[in-house]
Amino acid sequence: MKKISLLFFAFLMASGMMMAQRTITGSVVDDTGEGIIGANILAKGSTTGTITDFDGSFSLQVPNELTALVISFTGYGTEEVDITNQSTVNVILIEGTLLNEVVFTGYGGQESKASVAAAITTVQADQIEGRANASIAQLLQAQAPGLNIATGTGQPGGNSTILIRGVTSLSGNVEPLFIIDGIPVDEDNFRSLNPNDIESISILKDASASSLYGNRASGGVIVVKTKQGEFNSPTKVSYTGQYGITSAQSPNFSLTNSAEVLTLERERGVGTGAGGFSQFVSDQFGIPAGAPLTDEQIASVGERFNTDWVDIFLRDGQSQSHNVGITSGGENSTVFANFGWFDQEGIARRSDLERFNLRTNFTLQADRFRSIVNFSGNFSRSNEIPNEFSGNLDNPFLAPYIAKPYLDPFNDDGTFNLEGDGTAGFANTPFLTLNESILSSNSDKEIKTLGNVRFEYDILDNLTASVSAGIDFTEVINKNIQPPNSLRAITNAVGEFRGTQFEGTSRDTRKNVQTSLVYNTTFNEKHFLKVSAFTELIDDDLSGFNLFQNGLFEGLVGTGAGFVPGNTQNDDGEFLFIPTVGSFPNNVTQFSVFGVAKYDYNDLFGFEASVRRDGSSRFSEENRFATFWSVAGRWNISEESFIKD
Repeated sequence: MKKISLLFFAFLMASGMMMAQRTITGSVVDDTGEGIIGANILAKGSTTGTITDFDGSFSLQVPNELTALVISFTGYGTEEVDITNQSTVNVILIEGTLLNEVVFTGYGGQESKASVAAAITTVQADQIEGRANASIAQLLQAQAPGLNIATGTGQPGGNSTILIRGVTSLSGNVEPLFIIDGIPVDEDNFRSLNPNDIESISILKDASASSLYGNRASGGVIVVKTKQGEFNSPTKVSYTGQYGITSAQSPNFSLTNSAEVLTLERERGVGTGAGGFSQFVSDQFGIPAGAPLTDEQIASVGERFNTDWVDIFLRDGQSQSHNVGITSGGENSTVFANFGWFDQEGIARRSDLERFNLRTNFTLQADRFRSIVNFSGNFSRSNEIPNEFSGNLDNPFLAPYIAKPYLDPFNDDGTFNLEGDGTAGFANTPFLTLNESILSSNSDKEIKTLGNVRFEYDILDNLTASVSAGIDFTEVINKNIQPPNSLRAITNAVGEFRGTQFEGTSRDTRKNVQTSLVYNTTFNEKHFLKVSAFTELIDDDLSGFNLFQNGLFEGLVGTGAGFVPGNTQNDDGEFLFIPTVGSFPNNVTQFSVFGVAKYDYNDLFGFEASVRRDGSSRFSEENRFATFWSVAGRWNISEESFIKD
């Protein structure tokens, strides 16, 4: 009886808990009646929530004592709906206006677009999601007016040159300053960062916007903010996957075939068609050299040998990416975490990039205190092709279009011919390129870590103090090997042993510490004043080590025993295989004090001014400090009554 009583009591408790909840169903649509996928549905005053499905519908169990739902979606206004006496809710979300769009102005500041006097363009996550670019910089192409991005490489994740307002210096750095979550980062190292972590990108174009960063911002500023969780939101797990194929761009011209090239050479009296070819080509054709080829011989060669060198050197590159993200938020904390894997092949042989990313962002708030912790750990490895930027004839993007189609790239056993005819000259060009693309190697490994911690405290209701510290650590390991059987190693041979190997390691550690005091107030409901004071310390420590070895043991290349010992002598008693080593330490420090003042009248008129004093260890003590300032004003004429209609 005691056991039965306990079971009955437990059944009553469970029934009571089930009866204490009710189910709310409904739909969320936009102003055209189209269902909104993924809209947030949250029971107000709790962490209970869900999201809408593919047609905008939802179903949510809520405790009986809760009386309202909060419904929101990015880019739309938030709606609060009373559910006291109803179990079905149908909501129309209205798209937000551009003037209410939030832009990030740097140093943790964010304003509505209506209150910003500077020239700032913002790119949101939904504008770049789904693009298959390997680099953050390449994602910005065609996304912002006045932003010129040139990528002179076919290497996946390769560096891009970014210009805002054109070239700003003849000899200095012309690219903008990049800020990610308050951390200044190197604009040339984006291949290891995951574009899927980005929430928004703000491009600060004019002097008013960029002067806040002083001498580093002569080329403009690009502020990147990564994704964060939302307060009072349910836990969400998301997956994003992509697969794609990249093909070589059409050259917009047709290539001649073997018969056409041989006929042209015969008419000009120069080259293979005119009879001037090597024993290698003679053996391939089965035709003795010395006399111009006849029409029958040209036709015979054209039928047997007509190589498409584009297919030999270039390929369709496959790419794929996978991202798993988790977001959650309670009343006082949020979390965003994302793990990503990206793999992309270039269109040239041995050109590829593989990347692993982990990002975790935390937010904590309690009364007057707030803290934000952002961390990103990234690793990438890539293989690059040789001479891509050069006019050398072994450039794999040049050779396919100038190599003679009557040359056969294969040996009798079907393997690639990596030696050609063993002679120098134009006829050997495609074989040199083939040799380089298969035997030589140029690989990079990169570790990149970004970390930032920010603490804020409201001293008064309108006075906030903050301190933040960030670090950007990048380590790059490069290895370039020309094995002994490489044709390039033969031309660079020293003594008996051939082959060369270069290895280099660089470490760049950028640290920054910022403090700020921000005062803002509103009076008479129309006048807004904000005054901010900052200090900033930046320390950049760059160091590296490199080694160059002449002379490798064939069969042991890439191992610890691959180097010919430095005490090896040639027949003349010379030591030719001593490795060359080097190192480079460099440290730069900058300290700055600056302030910003803003005034706004009813989102109609606004003025702002900034002044900054920079001191850098790059310069002598007599010229170490400089002052940068700006003044800007705005008039939101669209809010005037005479133009609203």
